[in-house]
Amino acid sequence: MIRYKGVTDEGVEIEQLASRPTVYLDNWALNLFSDNHTLGCRFTGLLNKLGGTLVISVISVLEVGKRRDTERVSNICGLLDSVDGVFISIDPARVIQKEEESKNKHRVLSRNSPCADLHLLELLEDIHDPLKPFKISEVVLEFARQLKDSNGPVRERFETELSQRIRKARNNNTTLLRAKNRFRNRRRKVKTGFPHTQDLYDLSIDFIVINEGMKMPDKEWLDLFHCIVPVTYCDFVLIDGRWTAFVWSTELRRPEIASVYNRNELENFLRDIEGFSE
Repeated sequence: MIRYKGVTDEGVEIEQLASRPTVYLDNWALNLFSDNHTLGCRFTGLLNKLGGTLVISVISVLEVGKRRDTERVSNICGLLDSVDGVFISIDPARVIQKEEESKNKHRVLSRNSPCADLHLLELLEDIHDPLKPFKISEVVLEFARQLKDSNGPVRERFETELSQRIRKARNNNTTLLRAKNRFRNRRRKVKTGFPHTQDLYDLSIDFIVINEGMKMPDKEWLDLFHCIVPVTYCDFVLIDGRWTAFVWSTELRRPEIASVYNRNELENFLRDIEGFSE
């Protein structure tokens, strides 16, 4: 949940603390649960019954904020506000750097966690009316408002540097062979303890490099970044089929990482949330 922490000279400070189970939804899953009232109520009912938390990233906020379908935006905002929520970063390089600097190496998603998205929390601090309860939709609607302006927020292009790295690796036979050998021997390369952000990040690059026919347009990069940090820190993650296949190929499994599901595994996803125990 997101709640007041205190008041400083700079203003109100808020904190976030996620209760488990923690669940992350790709954009298609947010759309599905908000469009299908029965399915959405089943999901939110389960999460509220268990006292769990929906984990939100800036990719999802931007995806919803740019929509012009006001009814769908309203439905998604209603879904987000019907459960406890926290913000997670989806920039693996930034999270890995914070993991190296931090002693807070556990799965709890708080403001002090390496994976917390402090930019979204600070935005909420800036725009929130202190007389009202916190709502995740406040940030979504603020992004929507800013995106209508020419001076709106800059949208990060996470794929730029990595695309160049992929092209170079695929065009160099020695580098390509090394990537194939690393992936073949991946289990030996994976460290023994949490967190596995670095492992998933490195393996994802090798996975893309060795699948030489795999195209990586903007959408595919976003799908990848829905995957790495949420899979490291959350309990359940519902993502695109290609990236569930990637996660399974790493041979990492819960409780080391999240349980991952694709669109065809909704029943398993909901059933496993219902049966969650720490």
